[in-house]
Amino acid sequence: MIAAQAIQARLKTFHGSQSYFECPNPNCLMSEGVNYLVQAAECNWLIDALTLQISKFGKRPAFLDLKKADNRWTLTITDVDGKVMVTEPISYCTFPLPEIKLIIEWSEQPRNAWVIYLPCEY
Repeated sequence: MIAAQAIQARLKTFHGSQSYFECPNPNCLMSEGVNYLVQAAECNWLIDALTLQISKFGKRPAFLDLKKADNRWTLTITDVDGKVMVTEPISYCTFPLPEIKLIIEWSEQPRNAWVIYLPCEY
């Protein structure tokens, strides 16, 4: 796993995405920045947790927030109106950053699929 400071610095360099990467869920793709995050932070489980919830989105954009507070992790997914769709405590987590936000949106390009982005790529 790459150090948190190096990951945070690299994440800031992503703007837009030219390439998309497959997720375990065949109806989901990752942007370049999210693909980097998954590899650098070794957090495939985060993408798995998000893609398990896709059926609740109804083709509307959603926002994922993984946050650590008081040595406890919480995964929250909200819709575009700020309504909480999912809140899950994470009992064990080796995620190196104190927080990460991701955006997931239904897209017809490059194919009909959910695409997960970093906020700076959206």
